[in-house]
Amino acid sequence: IDVHAFDRLPARDVVVESSNIGAAKIGLRLGPELLQGWLNRFELGSRTGIGSSAEVRAQIPSAERWRGREGTAWTVPSVSFGYQVALTPLRLAASFAPLVNGGWSVEPRAVESVEDGARGPGTAERRRILDPQVAMAVRQALVDVCQRGTAARIVPEGLTMGGKTGTAVR
Repeated sequence: IDVHAFDRLPARDVVVESSNIGAAKIGLRLGPELLQGWLNRFELGSRTGIGSSAEVRAQIPSAERWRGREGTAWTVPSVSFGYQVALTPLRLAASFAPLVNGGWSVEPRAVESVEDGARGPGTAERRRILDPQVAMAVRQALVDVCQRGTAARIVPEGLTMGGKTGTAVR
């Protein structure tokens, strides 16, 4: 349920105002196959590949939960605004990378140390998963979240940043 009542919101403002109802409506228009395809494209159901045995796999609803009446009634809308999805902070950061990286995903690397004069850990594998213009539009929406949206009160004056707020269940 949204905290504020909105008549109509453009898709960008669904993000800026963190509208669960708007996100659910977008998810229902996409449908279960397309929504699940985007989750897979951002690799939300996988490990990051940093090579740590301690890393747990992110969790998204199983394929059975997406189908039929129950999927459309609950899974699709709730996944659209982030419920039923469990991510590690590293997976969340890796999933945000294409949104702020011109559409390129970047495989995270765990680096034990970088010595003076060393070249660093090398080049991480990248692949384009978003059109650069789409990534730029989402990036600007994330900045708008912090300038005029749900996170505007927490950004220090004079700082430009992007982010996304969420809704937790008590």
